[in-house]
Amino acid sequence: MIYIMSDIHGGWNEYRDILEQIQFSDSDHLYMLGDAIDRGPDGIEVLLDIMARKNVTMLLGNHEKMMLDALRNPDEGRLTRLWWNNGAAPTKKAFDELDKEKQEAILDFLSELPTELVIQFGEQAYRLVHAAPTYLYETCNYKGWDEQTFYVWYRVDLRDKLREDEVLIFGHTPTFRFDYDLPVHIWHGENRIGIDCGCGHGTGCRLGCLRLDDMKEFYTEVVL
Repeated sequence: MIYIMSDIHGGWNEYRDILEQIQFSDSDHLYMLGDAIDRGPDGIEVLLDIMARKNVTMLLGNHEKMMLDALRNPDEGRLTRLWWNNGAAPTKKAFDELDKEKQEAILDFLSELPTELVIQFGEQAYRLVHAAPTYLYETCNYKGWDEQTFYVWYRVDLRDKLREDEVLIFGHTPTFRFDYDLPVHIWHGENRIGIDCGCGHGTGCRLGCLRLDDMKEFYTEVVL
């Protein structure tokens, strides 16, 4: 079975709950579309678990990019402030408690993460991204970001013209921006599926997971 999840944001209990619900086994594969860290208390624990699994493929999220930028460039105060202003405190605390070898292993792992993958399931192609597909860079990069920054920060919306020969699956933008019904749920639009169900954002939010084989959805308990 193929599963897709995104934006865990330090929610170890939520992450483990989903794995138990889907009875995740060595014969399955999970694609995690970034933002494992920040806001919640257990981002480093989630990262270490993902790193230890051969059947989990992770993409770079904007929070992992902020972490990398801040820790690889400690003299750049603006990078540290950006990360800190976006919920870095619990991640940085847990990171500092690790030995140097584990710290470097995490940073090396994050630095090698892709920003996009295309997978084929039956006759359907799916483009997996944290925030935005590469092909929108030239037409939608109104802020003049570099390519990697655009891929992990841009927010896909209903006006963006997406490729018709594939389905885009993305995180980053909580789906309550597309559908105001609570609890927050996986959103299906035209040639696009949003799977960030707001874990770490508060009332009505939760962690969601999509199984590609049959489009079955799995959720943790709703935050009240």
